[in-house]
Amino acid sequence: NMRHNVIINVNGGLLQLGDNVFINSFSSINSQKNIIIGNEVLIGEGVRIYDHDHDYKSYGVKRKNSFSASDVIIGNGVWICSNAVILKGTVIGDNAVIAAGAIVKGNVPAGVIYISKNKHKKIFTH
Repeated sequence: NMRHNVIINVNGGLLQLGDNVFINSFSSINSQKNIIIGNEVLIGEGVRIYDHDHDYKSYGVKRKNSFSASDVIIGNGVWICSNAVILKGTVIGDNAVIAAGAIVKGNVPAGVIYISKNKHKKIFTH
């Protein structure tokens, strides 16, 4: 289920959506490698999910078309709140909550509220 003005861009990559995924308005998902989103995931307004970024070491015009990519995996029952940014190489465990405005790169344990790097708290155990 998607609201209005959602952008999904799959450019040579894979986007896999589980059952009962909700994507709110003005969010975007951009895949050049693999983005896997589990079941019962809620994605708030203005969320950005990227499995790649530009190769900043490239020079000139080449920089525009040179990318580095790594999988993004979002577990079941995850809630990604408004304006969060999920970057390449991120794995989010089941039932985690990503706080509004958080920038996420790396591993997020299952069942935590993620506020920022090294700042999260366990909310429940499954």
